[in-house]
Amino acid sequence: MISYFISDDTFLLYGIPVATGGEAASSVFINLNERESLKAFKPVPGDIVVMAINHHQTRKKILQKSVMPFCRVVIMLDMPIKRSSTIEFPCLISKTISSQEFLRFLHIAKNVPVTQGTVSKRVLDIFNWLSTECSTQAQVADSNVSMRIIYRIKRNIFQKYGLLNCNSQGILVCQDMLRMKVPV
Repeated sequence: MISYFISDDTFLLYGIPVATGGEAASSVFINLNERESLKAFKPVPGDIVVMAINHHQTRKKILQKSVMPFCRVVIMLDMPIKRSSTIEFPCLISKTISSQEFLRFLHIAKNVPVTQGTVSKRVLDIFNWLSTECSTQAQVADSNVSMRIIYRIKRNIFQKYGLLNCNSQGILVCQDMLRMKVPV
């Protein structure tokens, strides 16, 4: 099992081996600021992929690789995240996590089995709608879903992933994560 650390933050990539006390020394570090670095990204099912990518389109492009739903995908964000006691992939962690917690998290993540989850097609459609540039009122007019249901589903997904006081970035991250699951 290989651990991949992908980021557009050079300082974060340099800090991971130091913060983990050399535990991540045998890992693959991919700096997206270097043109050819993504060629080293060849994950296989079961690998750990830690992503700290601020640009949504770049993150989306990497997450759309066919092998990603079978990897242990961890997305690091610059926003407060309330971690649950259980880990389900893909998962979110905050960039403000301490080095000890991060190291403990990586050890636990290596032992958690990877299963491709399912998501309701309706929930996926709602997050696809929310991520477009259309207003929510226009979406309600085009569908048979009320505003109340849309906000309830959005709130439930945010709570599931531990996102608190989220903005549109949270919608885009949730959309990326929901797309990795099998729609039912």
